Amino acid sequence: MLAFRLYGALVALLFASAAWAQAQSNVSISVASSPSIDIATRFLETLHLRKPTVFHSFLHMLTEFKIRPKIDFTDPAFAPRAPGLDGRPRPGRYANHNPIFTRLATQNESFVALEHTLLRSRELRERGGYTLFKLALAGGVANDEIREMYRVWEEREMEVEQPAKVRGECVSWIDVAGKKVCSFDEFWKVVGLKENGRWGVIPVVGDSPKTYSFDRFFPHDSQNSSLPLVVLYAAPTDEALPELYNALHALAAPASGRPPRLQFAIRWRLDPKLELQSYEPDWRVEAAIKDGYKAPQVESGTFNFSARAVSYIRAAKDKFAALTQVATALPTVASDILATTARKGLPTTSSVPEQLLINGVSVPLDNLTYSGLLDLLDSERQLIYDVAASTVGLYNEDAAKIVRNAALTIEGPRSSAASLAVPTKERPLKFVNLASAMSKLATAFAKNSYIEGVIENETEENDPPAKATVHVVTDLNSEKGRQLVRNALKFAENTAEVRVSFVHNPGPDAEDPHAFSLSTLVAAMVESEDFPEAFPSEIVTFLDFNASPAHPPKRSLNDIWTKENPMTPFVDQGATEAQLAVAEAYWKVARTFCERAGFEPGVSAVLMNGRVIDLPEHEFAVGSFSALHQYELRRRIKPVVEAATAVFPDKIRENRKSQAEVFAAASSIIGVHGVSRQTIGAEKVKGLTQLVHGELSHALFLVTAVLDPLSPFGRTVAPILETIRTMPLFAIKAYLLPSASSTKPDFNVLSGRPFPVETLFDDNNTETVPRVTFAGLPEGAVLDVKVYDGKTGEVLAGPGGQGGETIIVEKDAKEVVYGQVVEVESEEDVKAHVRDEL
Repeated sequence: MLAFRLYGALVALLFASAAWAQAQSNVSISVASSPSIDIATRFLETLHLRKPTVFHSFLHMLTEFKIRPKIDFTDPAFAPRAPGLDGRPRPGRYANHNPIFTRLATQNESFVALEHTLLRSRELRERGGYTLFKLALAGGVANDEIREMYRVWEEREMEVEQPAKVRGECVSWIDVAGKKVCSFDEFWKVVGLKENGRWGVIPVVGDSPKTYSFDRFFPHDSQNSSLPLVVLYAAPTDEALPELYNALHALAAPASGRPPRLQFAIRWRLDPKLELQSYEPDWRVEAAIKDGYKAPQVESGTFNFSARAVSYIRAAKDKFAALTQVATALPTVASDILATTARKGLPTTSSVPEQLLINGVSVPLDNLTYSGLLDLLDSERQLIYDVAASTVGLYNEDAAKIVRNAALTIEGPRSSAASLAVPTKERPLKFVNLASAMSKLATAFAKNSYIEGVIENETEENDPPAKATVHVVTDLNSEKGRQLVRNALKFAENTAEVRVSFVHNPGPDAEDPHAFSLSTLVAAMVESEDFPEAFPSEIVTFLDFNASPAHPPKRSLNDIWTKENPMTPFVDQGATEAQLAVAEAYWKVARTFCERAGFEPGVSAVLMNGRVIDLPEHEFAVGSFSALHQYELRRRIKPVVEAATAVFPDKIRENRKSQAEVFAAASSIIGVHGVSRQTIGAEKVKGLTQLVHGELSHALFLVTAVLDPLSPFGRTVAPILETIRTMPLFAIKAYLLPSASSTKPDFNVLSGRPFPVETLFDDNNTETVPRVTFAGLPEGAVLDVKVYDGKTGEVLAGPGGQGGETIIVEKDAKEVVYGQVVEVESEEDVKAHVRDEL
């Protein structure tokens, strides 16, 4: 007898039941592999790869069992033991052990415990990360990286010395200088001694193993070569993991101000007791009704049916569900649509094309996969967070509104242009993320290094915030650098609502500064917080002195250097020794800014709200500053100012410096993002049926869809909208177009594409696979089912072979499962088995 195993990368799951009437049934098409998926392993692996910033804190909470999930674990092993001789109940074996590491908790119990703990993470909860993590978990988006981790483990396993004798099975273990250590006592025998109950100092352990991009180091974000590196190879469902992890965590976590004694990383490995598989759910399904179904007649033309379809959706209690039903299962609702009276006043034509926008970013159909959608959402989430972090008091939802409403122009380069402000192929549009470049730099540099432009009749009450922030990067002590500064000051002297910062960037051969050097003046005044009090004309006058210790400034008796002028002490005597020491530290901060912005030592550049103009000749005229200012105002600065001003909370509205920080940072962040955003004017969608979901004022993501519910585009987008509306921090606006005159409703094709967000379990606590359900099919209908790869569009083979399956809808409930392992005895039995199931 010949044994066969029927594996399916695709699963066609058919069950028929009397759903709406005796002659109507449901058909669900699902895609998955074997259902034996360990949820704890997949949960931790996905978090490890998708949200590394919260990984170690989350795992530490789990292993310490600091948070007991409010659920009852069903396995008797978790129950307290019988009372002892004293009559008191005795704790069970796992009283202080998290059940998810035992293999005894059910899938559902493990998921609830993991989810309950993860939700306590503020970063995931408030910044939209938790929603996207669940989408990644449901979509198996980390699968490729997980496979790479396992491959690396297999290679390393062959290199590591195996212990001569191990009690039980060594599933989780520590790699110490090429030795496999399965307990912390063994670990300590290798690396040091334990005396008087205290751990000694750990020496450097052998050669550090090779590190990879998926390594998560603790306590440092990157490998610290001064500390010994230990790698923990762990199976998340192994009972040994908590002990090993906690022991390493205790040695690595700084305590009482002391530095850590080692650094460690985790690499997940397969648990030999579990056969883990995962599905690739980027797919779409089409089911053509071949027989047993009579297509309805459309008597009055395509538009009449389209108008009736829109009216049917408008009248539905759940409009989004009705939209999905019309778009993906039109044959099952066609009769109901024909019985609907078309609403009067609906437009017959529209010039708006079908499109899907997320925060104004156009999403092509090719990107509507788990991976494509997550990449865009992750990018938008980080963009929003960067804008929110630009100043204290700006909330994530406010930053989201700025990102959505600031319609910046990201223009293409011209072949040539006389003005340096205009991007060309030789000088393409370039931006620096000011928020990243300024992150954690000294407050003096980030907040007090700006000299402001002058406005007439200036007072504290009428002094507006600076809309444009200019950074002049140059060697402040060189002749060309001083001229560049002079031109920037003359620009500021005649321009309101701007501020200028001067960033010292000397080359390796630059001359040493002296007591009257411009770089020293700027550093000393910024540190004393007097720089913003100076006028541009005063610094220009100082530059005109061209002073040095040998040639101090030649001052007149009635000049501007009075006791009230903050520059007077410096002009009188130059920098003191204390100020020179301050300048040294300040220049290091300026160099850090230049490194982050990508400027080599000695180069010159001008930045305006992050827009970069490289100056290879170290020259930029006063008129060029003005031209750049006018150019950036129209294309990028004004849209950001208008969008930000509309959402500022009172705390920021009362602080003009905070406003200037937001204007500059937001312009630069969105510019670096480099994506053009679209808005759909109200006049363009006037009269179209609009479906709205979610509270826009608190949403991080606004999804705008314009679609014909009868078109192929509508078939793809509608089920995605249906799923997205179950996710927090999303708002949806969908506009229904009239069908084009050439569009003919297809009454024979069912279509769907699932984006499940929730991880669901069946009655046996086994994770269920994603599915598309087509409901209301008549008994006896013959379906030709095909499943397509969501990325390539290729038809994927089902258990009956390439090209799909044929299914007959039956009245009685029946379940047929493909893709699980099925033992059969002969080739004839295989054919009979497939034939019977179909």
